[in-house]
Amino acid sequence: MVSRFDMQKYAAKIQRGNLQVDTQLFRPTCKLEDRTYDLGYCGRLSPEKGVVEFAHSVCALVKAVPRYRVIVIGDGSMRSRMTEILAAGGAATAVDFVGWVDRAKTAEYLNQTRLIIVPSYREGLPNTVLEAMACGTPVAATDVGGIPDVIIDGKTGFIMDSNSPDSIERCVARALAHPDLAGIGKAACELIHRDFNYDVTLERYRKALNSLLIGSTEVPDAI
Repeated sequence: MVSRFDMQKYAAKIQRGNLQVDTQLFRPTCKLEDRTYDLGYCGRLSPEKGVVEFAHSVCALVKAVPRYRVIVIGDGSMRSRMTEILAAGGAATAVDFVGWVDRAKTAEYLNQTRLIIVPSYREGLPNTVLEAMACGTPVAATDVGGIPDVIIDGKTGFIMDSNSPDSIERCVARALAHPDLAGIGKAACELIHRDFNYDVTLERYRKALNSLLIGSTEVPDAI
């Protein structure tokens, strides 16, 4: 994002976001090959999230591979439009809409999904991405916001060319056919548990607050 917004001259002042994942809750509890759902979506069902495009892609994916099972976690204004698209495309019975659920249930569902799709038009660094990765669930996402800071294509997840239905379809097919999808899930999990756990996040906040209060990060005991 530093490069994208031409902020290189401020790079020394910029720290990675201080988002924190509850790695005690969001952790792998089910092997990737034993999971119920082939792919899923987790978040608000609104236009900027690309959920209409996701619904269209699901119709084509299920038509090509009828055994695919899909989960949609969350709710919003586009739910009825999504159900219309899925019904018209013959994919309604392949998709489970579970609505908003608590964090524990979210972790459970993420552990029952082999691939999470994030087809957003714009994002910061979504909690959904971090929490899915923490569960060892690979993520396929658009190249927006801070997503490329944690998803390295083919290593810790997959980056889609765009959020068009065709692009989503191609990326899903590529991901689910990857010879070491479990390895990608493991690498994603290790990254989040290493860089976004409570202690690491607390240290980032401490340094940021010190720099504001004292004008320097060289005074470690100020906070």
